[in-house]
Amino acid sequence: MGTINTFGNKQTPVLADKLHLWSTGDGTDMNISLEQLRDLMIGVLGSLDTTDKASIVAAINELNGPVKYSASLPKPHNGLYDGRNLKNVFASAADFAAAVFAGDFSQIEDGDYWPITISGNFKDYASNSTKTLTNAVFKMEFMVNPYFRYGDSGKIADGVPHLLAVARDLIPILLQFRSANETWYDETEQQPWTGSHLYQTLNNPSDGLVKLIQASELGPYIHTGPNGKGMRSLMETKAKTAASATGWGWKDRGILFLPTEKEVWGNATFSKGDGSAQGAALQWPLFVGNRRHISKGLGDGGSRYNWWCESSAEGSTADITYVGGNGFPRYSGAAYTHIGVPLCFLIAANA
Repeated sequence: MGTINTFGNKQTPVLADKLHLWSTGDGTDMNISLEQLRDLMIGVLGSLDTTDKASIVAAINELNGPVKYSASLPKPHNGLYDGRNLKNVFASAADFAAAVFAGDFSQIEDGDYWPITISGNFKDYASNSTKTLTNAVFKMEFMVNPYFRYGDSGKIADGVPHLLAVARDLIPILLQFRSANETWYDETEQQPWTGSHLYQTLNNPSDGLVKLIQASELGPYIHTGPNGKGMRSLMETKAKTAASATGWGWKDRGILFLPTEKEVWGNATFSKGDGSAQGAALQWPLFVGNRRHISKGLGDGGSRYNWWCESSAEGSTADITYVGGNGFPRYSGAAYTHIGVPLCFLIAANA
């Protein structure tokens, strides 16, 4: 065989050109075309566990870049995962909802999000005034099936596939829990959250914020629960004059709701720690082991701010728990005016 220097110096190979190879399997020589080599490399790219399969270089860049979702990898750590905009994954909100309803979460990971933009007026029941949102963006981050078979009735209790959605940041308007510390909107209620002015501000079907949210592209797929008032939840029984919870019971939580203190932190700090106050006692997956998703800004991308929890404070008729903007559990009078509100709801089939 001649040396390499005796061969020609062709500069532009074509797919029909051949390479001479030696098989390590059986020791035989072979000739393969560049076209065959190309097809072999396409097969290698197709088997890579990366989302970008355009080229070897693109795949390596993805593996060396920021943490991204990969179906064969364990769930990304909540403190690292940036989430994907699912509008870039699904053709429409209808296609996205169809995948959820079918229980197909192959393209959805905890921390992925769907941004919605909300404009319009709603009533602030605590201040008895009208509030306005103008092109307010909410990146609704998802958690897969956290309430599987939870409840005393309804489809969630039956185990329908669902997503829990919580906005990355807060509603860009400060809202009181009550109009005055010990003034309830509905004194016939036996639960501080459902008897509050804030519950009405979010959930009143006539002029609450829920009307604007249901008009968004995700609105048709938001779970309204067996009674049209949201998911069923085991909630503390604590009437207006009670300083401590006296029991618990299943109630309609609201189409829009707040996490309990234990759903935020995994434990009760200022709320009552026993079963009478902690019926929804599973810490939300995005909040486990880090503060990345617990710390929320006032408005999309805003500076960190306080935000309300659903739980009342133990030993008080006036106080409600909240998440401090500086990163730890707190409580205050229900009429405190410097606390924000997260937007939370479920995506699930109602039929």
